Amino acid sequence: MSAVPLPDTDLPPRYENYEEKNSLTLNFDNDTIITAVDSDDSDRSSALFASFIKVHDNVTHFYTTNYKPIWKILYVSLFIGYIAYFIAAMVKCSVDKVRDPTPLLVLTIVVLAFIVIWFIRKKFEEDIYKSFIQPVIDCFASKQKLQTFVKIFFMIAVIIGMITLVVTSVWNCPRI
Repeated sequence: MSAVPLPDTDLPPRYENYEEKNSLTLNFDNDTIITAVDSDDSDRSSALFASFIKVHDNVTHFYTTNYKPIWKILYVSLFIGYIAYFIAAMVKCSVDKVRDPTPLLVLTIVVLAFIVIWFIRKKFEEDIYKSFIQPVIDCFASKQKLQTFVKIFFMIAVIIGMITLVVTSVWNCPRI
């Protein structure tokens, strides 16, 4: 077909052998989804609805087949974003001396500790249970052993608490 203007008209060029179509055909991946005659609005809306259903099915299929890479990309993107924020905050704290970076550092360390614990638990849960948890359960099977362990644990916790109190007191108010 070629565009040839009709003589003596101001109208735009028309195609030779042009037929005006009153139908709507939706194709996706060379498959015809639906062909509807443009008789009324309900046929067009049903064709549009069918195309949305087909797109939804394809997106769902794509997501289910690529679930792991999508989430890995999301996690890596979030990690890179947080690292960029962390570096910018550290630079701002050191240059402007506006705020104390300690809360940000503590938060970062706690979150990283949870991530590491989650990763270790996910990868080695069965081995950890067999090697560490089951022997502890077997050890504390009797009530006497459990009471002795709790007493020793609380004594060690009190001693560590007292040492921490002394160290922080001396650290905050040193005497010269």
